[in-house]
Amino acid sequence: MTYDDEETRKEIEKRVEQELLKRLDDPRYLQNLLLEKSNQLIKAKEEIKSLQPKAEFYDDVIGSEDWSEMTQIAKVLNFPYYGRNRIFKKLRKEKILRYNNEPIQEFVDRGYFRLIEQKFILPYGSIKINYKTVVSQKGLDFIRKILREV
Repeated sequence: MTYDDEETRKEIEKRVEQELLKRLDDPRYLQNLLLEKSNQLIKAKEEIKSLQPKAEFYDDVIGSEDWSEMTQIAKVLNFPYYGRNRIFKKLRKEKILRYNNEPIQEFVDRGYFRLIEQKFILPYGSIKINYKTVVSQKGLDFIRKILREV
């Protein structure tokens, strides 16, 4: 900043300060300012009141201990062209899931995903165990944020 710029800046600050002091001595200006701020506060309180049920619902959902399969997650999120398989693909691309759709441990520790064991019987009677990735409500919100970035 040059000397002239500094001088100009100080001059402008001085004029602004003088104008502000002059306005603060004007009761009508203060009254209008107070009225304007009061109206803004009333509107903000009304908006908070209208958003309160949504916030409570969000807290209930995120705090839920329910786990969902990716098919359900895809239907709940309802992103165009994003079904179960595309969501899995996106999460693998983002290094959240491994090649076999198992979650990376970091995201399990965060409470987003869990791996569950499922037993099934083969046609010839042998019992096999399969693992399935399920998603918490917290994970649902996490996936929603990732898909919004697309």
